[in-house]
Amino acid sequence: MTVSGPESKDGESIYQLDLPTAPAKVDELALETSLPFFDRGYRLVAKFQSERGEESVAVAQGRLVRRAGEMRSLKILIQPRRIDSLELIIEDGNDAPLTFERIEGGFPLPEAYFVAPKGDYSLLVGNPEASAPTYELERVRGIVLAVKSSDASSEPLIENAAFSAAARLGTEAGTQQALLWVALGLAVAVLAGLTLKLARREQPPA
Repeated sequence: MTVSGPESKDGESIYQLDLPTAPAKVDELALETSLPFFDRGYRLVAKFQSERGEESVAVAQGRLVRRAGEMRSLKILIQPRRIDSLELIIEDGNDAPLTFERIEGGFPLPEAYFVAPKGDYSLLVGNPEASAPTYELERVRGIVLAVKSSDASSEPLIENAAFSAAARLGTEAGTQQALLWVALGLAVAVLAGLTLKLARREQPPA
């Protein structure tokens, strides 16, 4: 995870933790630091988008403790939920803020069930304009789950070379949006020209 900070305020250090992709479910944090000893309270606040806009909720709190001689990473368990980012707040008092060499997040992997012949398939993820699909198989979920399953292996996640922002213009929605912006631009240009012309006519003689 990408870590920003800490920002010190009123005896507390605030670390901003950005997910590699968002929104995503996180169920655990692993914090690595070389400091030999500390015992400090913490709060972990999750930020996410809802119908009311950006919201924040505390998902974990307690104490970060390392005794002398311990060098294992610190674990923070989180109730899994879809979030956009995390804010780690540590109570320092008059001590210097903790420094972390690395912070990793645990992301529970979802299970996907679908009826299809054996073969190779591509799973597309991360389209911000995509809406949730609806299939008639949703109404026979029990039958799908009762079908004999087989193990599937996945290749590393890669960029989709066929997807680009410019490619959207080739779709019907993209063409309509482009035409709308062209029409609005022409209307603004015409109105600006008329305004300047009227302004010149209304100028009093010298």
